[in-house]
Amino acid sequence: YLYWSRIPASMLSARLDKHHFLDNFVYQKAGNKLKKTDLASLLKSIGLESFEQYLGEHKLSRDSILDPGNASAVAEMFVRHWDEVVRIMEENTREILDYLKEAVRGNKKIAIVDVGWTGKNIMYLKKIIYRYIDPQCEVECFLAAFRSAANQTLELDESIHTYLFS
Repeated sequence: YLYWSRIPASMLSARLDKHHFLDNFVYQKAGNKLKKTDLASLLKSIGLESFEQYLGEHKLSRDSILDPGNASAVAEMFVRHWDEVVRIMEENTREILDYLKEAVRGNKKIAIVDVGWTGKNIMYLKKIIYRYIDPQCEVECFLAAFRSAANQTLELDESIHTYLFS
């Protein structure tokens, strides 16, 4: 049993899927009308404070509020320096990966249970397990609910099950 959140999953997935990383840390946050995030806070929250040096190149500042109007510029900044993003994410997630390895170690079959709705986070956790820990480990995923319109590719994955409704 372990505690998990989408933040470490997204950080660990940087090498695996640039789109997932950008979606979680840029586009979803830009669309959040309830919680406004300035770019200095965003960069600090994911360990990329050093990227403040690149903000000016994209007509952004540390006080800029991430929103739909500047999300593409923020994403472009990350993409332009993608190798650096991956390197920093890997440095910052070594302990997280060790924690996950300890939880999975020796198990040939595990279950991931999530109260999520789209299934993206459990899928990335599953990919991380296959990529970094044990490609032979059988991983079954259980979601409390599933909204197929949110991620139609998950409908094709037979390892995802709902335990309340879909």
